[in-house]
Amino acid sequence: MDRALSASVIAGLGELEALQDEWAELLAASATDTPMLGPAWLLAWWHTFGSLDGRKLRIWVFRANGRLVGLVPMHLRWFWHWGVLPMRRLELLGSGEQEKDEIVSEYLAPIAAVGYEDAVVDAFVKCLAADPSGWHEILLSQLAAEAPTVAALDPAFRAAGWSCEVRIQAHCPFIKLPARWGDYLSSLESANRYFVNRTQRDFAAWAGDAWRVERVTTKADLERGREILRRLHQQRWENAGEPGVFSSSLFSQFHNRVLPRLLDEKALDLCWLSVRDRPVAVAYNIIWRNRVFFYQGGRATDVPKQVRPGIVLHLEAIKHSIAEGRQEYDFLAGDVRYKTQLATSTRTLVGMRIVRPSLAEAVRRLLETGRTFLREARQSRKSAG
Repeated sequence: MDRALSASVIAGLGELEALQDEWAELLAASATDTPMLGPAWLLAWWHTFGSLDGRKLRIWVFRANGRLVGLVPMHLRWFWHWGVLPMRRLELLGSGEQEKDEIVSEYLAPIAAVGYEDAVVDAFVKCLAADPSGWHEILLSQLAAEAPTVAALDPAFRAAGWSCEVRIQAHCPFIKLPARWGDYLSSLESANRYFVNRTQRDFAAWAGDAWRVERVTTKADLERGREILRRLHQQRWENAGEPGVFSSSLFSQFHNRVLPRLLDEKALDLCWLSVRDRPVAVAYNIIWRNRVFFYQGGRATDVPKQVRPGIVLHLEAIKHSIAEGRQEYDFLAGDVRYKTQLATSTRTLVGMRIVRPSLAEAVRRLLETGRTFLREARQSRKSAG
């Protein structure tokens, strides 16, 4: 197979939007086919965050004999380290928001058709090397560690003579779904199986038969589902003394854009658990290539302590997924206890920071060393005093 690739860079939104059909086809033909790399998610992200912090689109496009075989969707901006040192930073589209507005896009990666992963990464690194004044640092976050393109990045960057720092950022618990609910229960450790059965018994004792799971199926349902999601999510976090993500107008804007597109693509499973006609738990799931990704949830806080409506809704969603013949139920990132109790496997997300020798990086390291020294000195004085 010929691996000679042609490369180009998209810097305009119109060009990127015109690429959507090819982009979707490429993603489906890749080993990194996840919802947060698709046009619906990343275009909604750019429409929400693209005008902030001086961001500029930098989308590397790679073709073989005219066919799209690689796409690396990124953006470029100035980032000020500690407010004093500016560096031109490249980041993947879908990442780089301020913490209070974070969408937390996961399983990010360069996209390449199966069989072209190494060729795409090599061509991408050559493009970066040919533009020495275009960037000072590259920050890649929430990368799918198992993705072939991600595995190829570190050796390719190092072969170019650049520093590449790799660190584990998170773990994603998930369930490889069996054909039957009983088989899933049997796959759990005994303590976790007891937790599932006890949760179901306690809920049944409280709710009786007066409960049901409702779903958004049409655009007419979407506004109600969105409001239930916002209300129960905020209730859960505000009760814990936290602001909740929907207190960010940018976070809300993003999801107002992406939810209708996911619904149109039959990729949205926004569902809630109602008891005596009152929603008590909600789950925002994305259905993608026969896999379920749990993105966000919420629950009422005024139910009896032993009742776990959020867990019950997960269990009902898992049952529903098995009945639908889904392959996986992925909880996404987080070592929250209930996720590890219900999951049977985990995947790893990693982050990378790539720099080449430069005056800016030398100054950054000097500043970092100085800050570390001052912090350790303060701690020593505090301990001595």
